[in-house]
Amino acid sequence: MGQKSRDEKRQSLAEQEIAKQLLLSEERLKMVLEGSEQGFWDWRIDTGDVQRNDCWAQMLGY
Repeated sequence: MGQKSRDEKRQSLAEQEIAKQLLLSEERLKMVLEGSEQGFWDWRIDTGDVQRNDCWAQMLGY
C-alpha cells in the first residue's frame, strides 16, 4: 500500500470519527433540551433557514 493510499485511509477514518462525535453531540443536545423543557431556535442568516423545537413554539403560544 502506497503512502497516498495510507493517507487517504487515515483521512477517511478521521472523518468517520468526526461524524460519529458530531452525531453523539447532537443527541446529547436533544436530550438536554427535551429534559429541561427549554426552547431553542437557530437562524442561519446565510441561508435563511430557521430551526426551532416544540418547546420554543409553546413558550410563544403557537
